[in-house]
Amino acid sequence: MKNYDEFLSRAVASLQSYFDSHPQGPGAGIRIGIRDVEKLQGESYRGLTLGYPSSRVGASINPGPYFAMYLQGLPLEEALDRLLQDVLPILKSPGWTSSPVSFTYEDCRDRLMLELVPRKGNEEQLRSLPWREVADLALIVRVDFGGIGDSRASAVVNHSLLSLFGVSQEKLFEDALETASRTIPLTIRPMSEILTEMSSPFLNLAGGGHIPLFVATNSRGFMGASVLAYPGFGPEASRILQDDFYIIPSSIHEVLLLPAGSFPCIPILPAIVKNVNAEQVSPEDRLSDNVYFYSRALGRIACALVPGEEDHKNTACGQAPAGSSKGSTEEDAEDPLIIF
Repeated sequence: MKNYDEFLSRAVASLQSYFDSHPQGPGAGIRIGIRDVEKLQGESYRGLTLGYPSSRVGASINPGPYFAMYLQGLPLEEALDRLLQDVLPILKSPGWTSSPVSFTYEDCRDRLMLELVPRKGNEEQLRSLPWREVADLALIVRVDFGGIGDSRASAVVNHSLLSLFGVSQEKLFEDALETASRTIPLTIRPMSEILTEMSSPFLNLAGGGHIPLFVATNSRGFMGASVLAYPGFGPEASRILQDDFYIIPSSIHEVLLLPAGSFPCIPILPAIVKNVNAEQVSPEDRLSDNVYFYSRALGRIACALVPGEEDHKNTACGQAPAGSSKGSTEEDAEDPLIIF
C-alpha cells in the first residue's frame, strides 16, 4: 500500500476501532473523519479530524509523518499504533477531558492568545480570519488549550468561531490583547543572559556579546513575536534599550531588538535576515525577511529603510499603536468544526 488516501482510511478504521472498544477511556464517543485542513505558514494538509458528534470543536491530526515511517519500512500496524499513542495525550488535554467541549466566549476569553504571521504566503488563509495589521505582518487570535508534550494545542479564531462567540472583531482583539499581555506578559532580556537557553540562528549577530542585542518574547516563549502588538511594547522596549531600535524577526516565537545607535552596518541587516531565514529557519517558524524600526518620536513600528529605496515605500506599512482591523467579512459557516 503506497497510497496516502488508503493509509488515511486505514488510520480512521484503526483509531475508531480502538475508541469504540474502550468506552471508559479518553476519546470515548469521539468520531474520526478525513478532511483537508487549511493551516497558516504553508502547513496545510489532508489529514484526520477528531470530534464529538454534538460539538463544533475538533482536533486535526497530520498523519503524514506516520505514513512516511511506513514507506520507510515500519510495519503498518506499528505506524498506526505510534499514531494512536500520540493522539491519546491530545484527548487528555484541557477542553477534551469531558464531552462535549464547551466553547462559549465566556469560557474562552481568558484563554485567548495572539500569533503574528507574515501576510505574504498566507493570503488565502487570512481571508477566513479576522486579523490586524502590524507593519507588513498579520496579527491573529487563537484559543489556547494548554500544553501537550512539548507543544501546545490551540484553535485559530476564524469567522465561523467569531460568529459562534457572538462578539465583534474589535471586542475580540481588545480582549485578546488584554488577556495575552496579562497571562503571558512581555519579557525583554539581554541576549548575553540567555545565550545558553536559546538556539536562534541569528546569534551570530551578537558578535560574542559585544553588540547589545535583546530578546523580546512572551513569558512562555511560544508565538512570542506577537508581543510587538502588546499595549506599551514600544515605550517599554525603548525604556530598557534607552534608544530607538531595530526589530529583527528571529521567528514567530521571538524577535531581537537592536539599539539604533549600536550597530554600524545597518544596511547589511536585511541581507543577513533573508539569508538566515532561507538557510536556517524552518518555513513554519519564519516571520519575515524585513527589518523593522521603532521610533520613539513617532511611537510606531515601520519597515526599516532599505538602501536604494524611497522612504515612503518603506514606511507605508507602519503600524498605528492599536493596529488596523482586517479580514474577510464572509463567514465560513459551512465549516462544521472549529479545528485546532
